[in-house]
Amino acid sequence: SLGYYYANIYLGTPPQKQSFIIDTGSTLFAIPCNMCTSCGLRHLNPKFDVTRSNTSKLLNCETGKGFCAADCKDK
Repeated sequence: SLGYYYANIYLGTPPQKQSFIIDTGSTLFAIPCNMCTSCGLRHLNPKFDVTRSNTSKLLNCETGKGFCAADCKDK
């Protein structure tokens, strides 16, 4: 009913369920996190809670790791 394909994955420790759109025209992978302010209003699952994960690490433009978390408060 959504008009696109998605997959459920579990991220972090302890795992948090996230759904992401399978986009074969892109090399990017993004999930909405609880710190983001412009990740959209509606999602299938709650936003990924960075503070609940022992293994998550926010990256930003200054890290040079290939992606920018410009929408997140913790740059």
